[in-house]
Amino acid sequence: TLGAIVGTSRDAAALAAKVAAGQGDPSGFAPLLRHEWGGLWTILALCTANIIIAVWRPRLSKRATSPQ
Repeated sequence: TLGAIVGTSRDAAALAAKVAAGQGDPSGFAPLLRHEWGGLWTILALCTANIIIAVWRPRLSKRATSPQ
């Protein structure tokens, strides 16, 4: 999940340094931020699925029956 954020964060930091130095174009942030938001929504969906599965706890195997 961090792969979706770390790569674009580095690109955004490099672009921010260029813009601060007056060499870059601030409109270049739009595609980078769109990718960041996509990664964050993906992480949110995964976290929600993990919580649902943790609460639901499906039985993946049969329970052992007690001897009578």
